[in-house]
Amino acid sequence: FFFFFFFLLVHTDQPCRFSSFSIKSARFDCFISTEMATEWEDALIKHGIIEPRYIHKAPTADEYDALAADNAAEKQFEDSVKTIQKAEKDGAIDELEFEDEEEEKMLAEYRRLRLEQMKDQAARNRFGELQTITEPSYKKEVTEAGDVWVVVFLYKDGYPHCQLMEQKLRLLARKFKATKFVQIRSEEAIRGYPDKNLPTLLVYYNSQMKQQYIGLLPFGGESMSVDDLEWELGQIGAVATELEENPRLRKPKLQTNYVNRGRSKKDSDDESDEDDD
Repeated sequence: FFFFFFFLLVHTDQPCRFSSFSIKSARFDCFISTEMATEWEDALIKHGIIEPRYIHKAPTADEYDALAADNAAEKQFEDSVKTIQKAEKDGAIDELEFEDEEEEKMLAEYRRLRLEQMKDQAARNRFGELQTITEPSYKKEVTEAGDVWVVVFLYKDGYPHCQLMEQKLRLLARKFKATKFVQIRSEEAIRGYPDKNLPTLLVYYNSQMKQQYIGLLPFGGESMSVDDLEWELGQIGAVATELEENPRLRKPKLQTNYVNRGRSKKDSDDESDEDDD
């Protein structure tokens, strides 16, 4: 207590007025001015007893008006975006109009970007089918295709696994028109290519081979689906898949309880032994 009182007197130059003082109760009341309180806090901060107190200044009227204007502009922008998105969804984007000049500028910019996107998409979606190529055109159609994904299918007539792969690839080619799907007989693509490796997929991008798949096993074997093929090609970026999960994880697995079967066989053998006894 006395240390506190002494500390107060030493570190402040302001007068202290006692309203009551009692040794028995060790209590006193004093009046401390605002300036004195500030110096007291400064002293405590200086000696590391308390942390500095940060006083948040209230915004001025001009600052408040500016903040309100920013919030209003942001809300107007969000409302305009929602209106444009709804018009796009309803197919009425060309008929949409705004009264506000800034909103009209935003709508015009949106239409311009949308038109460029449509042109770019149309230029990319120029394939749409599984094209058959031969050895002379391999270089032009595959290794010189440029900035495009190319899926090359090596096959041989009369092979059931090749027929299954061809069926799935035709479906994918119609779905992902920005990816080039071609097929070529294995003996034309690679001399002496072993039939045991068929079907084979070679995936190219920018004239570089990015991946190769041998047989049906990478896609789930003979039970492969179009989604299985799409998933694997999507993992390397060859197709713009929207699948979020490997479709094979959803397929039920056939399980055989060999332990129970073994026990049943043993039990049967024991019963047979008992019958012989």
